[in-house]
Amino acid sequence: MTDDKKQIRENRTYDNMRNYRSNALQNWFYSFQRIDLLIVTISTGGIVILLSILGDKNIVLTTCPKVFLFLSLILFALTIIVNLFSQLFSAKANKRAADWALNEMEIINKQTEESESYNRNTCYGKTTKILNNISLYSLVAGILLSLIMSGIIIF
Repeated sequence: MTDDKKQIRENRTYDNMRNYRSNALQNWFYSFQRIDLLIVTISTGGIVILLSILGDKNIVLTTCPKVFLFLSLILFALTIIVNLFSQLFSAKANKRAADWALNEMEIINKQTEESESYNRNTCYGKTTKILNNISLYSLVAGILLSLIMSGIIIF
């Protein structure tokens, strides 16, 4: 392989790493936005509504609906807490990916050593997925219990 072709290939690899790093940093920033914002907002709304139902003296609740409403309240609070931990792990995973890309770019520039392998399914990535699933399921369970209990109270 000629030196020109080798240089072109290395430049492409460097550009790919720079683009990968840029995307990883954008994902890191996005981790703190949209979906998680919705989950926290809906959970907070559920907590506010349930606290107003439980605190309303005009609504007479039997023991069974009270238990389910408190369970919904706990699920909404759990959703927010789990989502917080999910965000922390997501941020660490994306930061690690960005650091890896920066390291790869430095290696390409130096052309002295091979890169260490990077497993995208890191502990942080797996933990983030698990926490996101728990957060989503507890949100859905809290909503369903709230709707069921609201239906019982209304009818």
